[in-house]
Amino acid sequence: TTLSGLRDGDSTVGLPATTDDNIIAQLDKVKSLYEELKPVFAKASEGSLDDTSLGLLAEKNVPLLVEMNKAVKMYEAAAKDVLGGDQQSAVVINLAGRQRMLTQKMTKEALLVHLGVNVEANSENLTVTTTMFDTTLKGLVDGNAEMGLPGTKDPEILAQLGKVKALWDSVLPVVSNGSLNDGMLTDLSTSNVTLLKEMNKAVGMYAEAAK
Repeated sequence: TTLSGLRDGDSTVGLPATTDDNIIAQLDKVKSLYEELKPVFAKASEGSLDDTSLGLLAEKNVPLLVEMNKAVKMYEAAAKDVLGGDQQSAVVINLAGRQRMLTQKMTKEALLVHLGVNVEANSENLTVTTTMFDTTLKGLVDGNAEMGLPGTKDPEILAQLGKVKALWDSVLPVVSNGSLNDGMLTDLSTSNVTLLKEMNKAVGMYAEAAK
């Protein structure tokens, strides 16, 4: 729904149609990759994800992520033009928004390790993902010149990022555990969504501040 709305517009979610030909072409590339994975998602929703489907998911989901990220960068560049002197806001919103994706990426990688799918590669990916989330969260609070993050002084945003940090401190040991037991799996299935939702609240605050 969101992908279609980004391209063609969707008033129900507040998305205008895209008029930039380069972005349209990039979104079409994303759609093509997404179509390859839709059968896997359908199997998963039916509870019948086999080893072949898991392998396809592990192989194809990162290229999909990479191509969607290219589209995000195009939007960020366009937003900088619109925001004029406040171009930093586009970077902050993008990196804060990326945190939401990272909560799900790290969960996926932890589960692939647990299931024995490309264990070495996914363990390395998991380390990179958790490090990126942690570095970005610190940068959103205190600033990080290399990432283009100025830090945050808004007390409400700081309070929200504090909530995220508290959740993160409890999630990190679970996703980093190479041997998840049933209790950990149950915790992860709920805690990763809670972390996602609280990070999403912070992104909404940044978006409102940019307006």
